[in-house]
Amino acid sequence: MNNTGAPLVIAILPDASCDAGFYDSLACPDFDVATVTGEAALKERVSDNADTLSALLLDARFPLNEKFAWMDRFADAALPAKLPVFVMLDDAEADVEVRLLEAGASNVLHGVQNLNSLRVKLTIAIEGFGNVRALKEELERRSSAIGQIVSGSFRVTTRREGRNLATMLSMACDDPLPVAIGLTELIVNGVEHGCLAISHDLKGTLIETGILNDEIQRRRALPEYAGRYVTVDFQREPDKLVFRVTDPGDGFDYNAYRADTVDSAKKHGRGILMARGCFERVKYSGRGNVVTAIKNLPCTSDP
Repeated sequence: MNNTGAPLVIAILPDASCDAGFYDSLACPDFDVATVTGEAALKERVSDNADTLSALLLDARFPLNEKFAWMDRFADAALPAKLPVFVMLDDAEADVEVRLLEAGASNVLHGVQNLNSLRVKLTIAIEGFGNVRALKEELERRSSAIGQIVSGSFRVTTRREGRNLATMLSMACDDPLPVAIGLTELIVNGVEHGCLAISHDLKGTLIETGILNDEIQRRRALPEYAGRYVTVDFQREPDKLVFRVTDPGDGFDYNAYRADTVDSAKKHGRGILMARGCFERVKYSGRGNVVTAIKNLPCTSDP
């Protein structure tokens, strides 16, 4: 059992003879790392650490067919929704990255990993999963107060406000969790990248040095950022819900973005891909600073 209460990353090794020194060194103040071999040991560790489990890491030394077998096991297991799954590959296996992502991996890593770089990737993923877990708990506590709202326009200046708004708006859906996750991602992106001009690369550096929150607070106090906000417009239509998120940033070249290409996914991060998986349609417009997300409503018929 994880006695520290810190987020736990479980690394799965092919067998007990494999050197686990890399994973021992990977642990840091932000998360603990435990190693297991075999499905039974994984299930036991998952059961014992249900409250702190935050990511799985599949070792590169597994044969490729075993990596896909493990992806099937993860799909069949009672793992938390949106749990990050990292799969490490040998350089010779690079051509299977898309297949692994389609099989359920959230991140696919190539070759020998730098400890600090991997810590950053894990920290970002763990933060995202923590937000998902918090959203789920919040949804379970709330009762819908927005079911009859037809439209609304909201201003958001902080990430916390964004998560709270996404939670509230998601309750217009029969299945609110995916919408809460996707809408939170879009709003938080608008706050960080649009309002505060924090690029994806800079965010990684700030997380690596442990000063992301400090930098967010610093920028919010600067005159050039202090008055900025994200606008979220909500519209209920007979067959769908429409969410439009607008930020004041410079945007990005969304015409060059392709959700089905690995390179663009790496360039823009996993957030956009996550949002696309939560809605029927996600469309960027303007200079890339306006995004419209559509969630279809279930068909209803008169009795």
